[in-house]
Amino acid sequence: MLDYIVYDVWLFVELVVVYFLFVETQGASLEETAAIMDGIAVQEQLIERVARATEHESKIPVNEKAESVPNIEARMAEE
Repeated sequence: MLDYIVYDVWLFVELVVVYFLFVETQGASLEETAAIMDGIAVQEQLIERVARATEHESKIPVNEKAESVPNIEARMAEE
Protein backbone atom coordinates (compact mmCIF):
# COMPACT_ATOMS: atom_id res chain seq x y z
CA MET A 1 0.00 0.00 0.00
CA LEU A 2 2.81 2.38 0.86
CA ASP A 3 4.37 1.69 -2.55
CA TYR A 4 1.29 3.06 -4.32
CA ILE A 5 1.30 6.24 -2.24
CA VAL A 6 5.00 6.84 -2.91
CA TYR A 7 4.44 6.24 -6.62
CA ASP A 8 1.47 8.64 -6.71
CA VAL A 9 3.47 11.34 -4.93
CA TRP A 10 6.32 10.85 -7.39
CA LEU A 11 3.90 11.17 -10.33
CA PHE A 12 2.58 14.40 -8.86
CA VAL A 13 6.14 15.78 -8.50
CA GLU A 14 6.84 14.92 -12.15
CA LEU A 15 3.60 16.60 -13.23
CA VAL A 16 4.52 19.79 -11.40
CA VAL A 17 8.02 19.83 -12.90
CA VAL A 18 6.70 19.32 -16.44
CA TYR A 19 3.96 21.95 -16.04
CA PHE A 20 6.24 24.69 -14.72
CA LEU A 21 9.57 23.98 -16.44
CA PHE A 22 8.76 22.71 -19.95
CA VAL A 23 8.38 25.29 -22.71
CA GLU A 24 5.07 25.50 -24.58
CA THR A 25 5.63 24.91 -28.31
CA GLN A 26 2.13 24.08 -29.50
CA GLY A 27 1.40 25.74 -32.84
CA ALA A 28 5.00 26.86 -33.38
CA SER A 29 6.92 25.92 -36.50
CA LEU A 30 10.18 24.00 -36.25
CA GLU A 31 12.15 27.20 -36.80
CA GLU A 32 10.24 29.00 -34.05
CA THR A 33 10.73 26.03 -31.72
CA ALA A 34 14.48 26.08 -32.41
CA ALA A 35 14.57 29.80 -31.63
CA ILE A 36 12.66 29.24 -28.38
CA MET A 37 14.86 26.35 -27.27
CA ASP A 38 18.27 27.53 -28.50
CA GLY A 39 17.97 31.26 -27.92
CA ILE A 40 18.48 34.48 -29.79
CA ALA A 41 21.60 33.36 -31.70
CA VAL A 42 19.60 30.80 -33.67
CA GLN A 43 16.82 33.32 -34.25
CA GLU A 44 19.31 35.80 -35.74
CA GLN A 45 20.74 33.08 -38.02
CA LEU A 46 17.25 32.23 -39.26
CA ILE A 47 16.53 35.90 -39.99
CA GLU A 48 19.79 36.20 -41.94
CA ARG A 49 19.01 33.06 -44.00
CA VAL A 50 15.53 34.30 -44.84
CA ALA A 51 16.92 37.72 -45.80
CA ARG A 52 19.50 36.12 -48.10
CA ALA A 53 16.91 33.83 -49.68
CA THR A 54 14.46 36.66 -50.35
CA GLU A 55 17.25 38.88 -51.64
CA HIS A 56 18.24 36.15 -54.12
CA GLU A 57 14.63 35.75 -55.30
CA SER A 58 14.16 39.48 -55.77
CA LYS A 59 17.16 39.62 -58.14
CA ILE A 60 15.37 37.40 -60.71
CA PRO A 61 13.68 39.64 -63.30
CA VAL A 62 9.93 39.32 -63.69
CA ASN A 63 10.25 38.26 -67.35
CA GLU A 64 12.42 35.26 -66.42
CA LYS A 65 9.85 34.16 -63.88
CA ALA A 66 7.10 34.35 -66.49
CA GLU A 67 9.14 32.43 -69.06
CA SER A 68 9.85 29.63 -66.64
CA VAL A 69 6.12 29.01 -66.15
CA PRO A 70 4.76 26.76 -68.90
CA ASN A 71 2.35 28.43 -71.27
CA ILE A 72 -0.94 26.58 -70.76
CA GLU A 73 -2.72 28.25 -73.68
CA ALA A 74 0.00 27.16 -76.12
CA ARG A 75 -0.21 23.58 -74.87
CA MET A 76 -3.98 23.52 -75.22
CA ALA A 77 -3.75 24.92 -78.78
CA GLU A 78 -1.30 22.14 -79.73
CA GLU A 79 -3.69 19.46 -78.53
